[in-house]
Amino acid sequence: MKKGKQRTKRKVERELLLSALALVCAVGGADANAQLATSSNSTLTSLKIEADAISKRKQILNQVDGLLAKVNSAFAKSDVEGGYVFIDEINILLSELEGPYGDIKREAFAKRINSEKISLAKSLVSATKKSIDAKKYQNAQISIAHALKVLTVVDEFGIGQQLDTGLFETATDLSELVEKRVANLLIHTSTQIDHKDVDPNFKSRSKDIKLLLAQAKTLRKANKFTEARDVLETILLKDVYNVAAISLLDKIYLDM
Repeated sequence: MKKGKQRTKRKVERELLLSALALVCAVGGADANAQLATSSNSTLTSLKIEADAISKRKQILNQVDGLLAKVNSAFAKSDVEGGYVFIDEINILLSELEGPYGDIKREAFAKRINSEKISLAKSLVSATKKSIDAKKYQNAQISIAHALKVLTVVDEFGIGQQLDTGLFETATDLSELVEKRVANLLIHTSTQIDHKDVDPNFKSRSKDIKLLLAQAKTLRKANKFTEARDVLETILLKDVYNVAAISLLDKIYLDM
């Protein structure tokens, strides 16, 4: 009888222990599921933030590419002001890129634009030289001014820097040369005498003198020195300081 009671007691104790273990496992499993759910939500949120950031970067870079094409088009037409407008827009867009990624993109953009500027400046310098050779000094002034503007970079502290020192010095020398040519041209124009104002018959008399000079040369070749001399003296009556007539007359006197 006593042994039976003991067995019954041990059985009850085992059932209580099993019930307690089951409860512990159930509670532990619920906590684990809750933690897993929280972790999953956090991961999804992080992925969404990252996806949004990637989408924003892609959108910005697409806009930058479009503006770069406009910069190149403006520079190809030597439209410096137009090109700089688009460059400013690009800098504003790139400022929205954060962290190391943004720094890398801004540095890469600066290098690319500087390369474009140097190419444009070389083209403008070449155009300036051609304009000088053709004596089109107004065109030369415009192109060399643009070249100097392109090669001058102002840093964040407002200090002007030269993008390409050698090319900048060449452009500066050309600019000074153009200004001197323009100044000389103005002096020449302001001091030039208009023969129409001084002598209304200058044009017709010049034509007569030209024909008489040709006649005198023909007479000299035919050894008709006296006739040639008379023709030249006629020229000097029309234009006492005619250099060509005086020179030919000296030769004829030697011939005679």
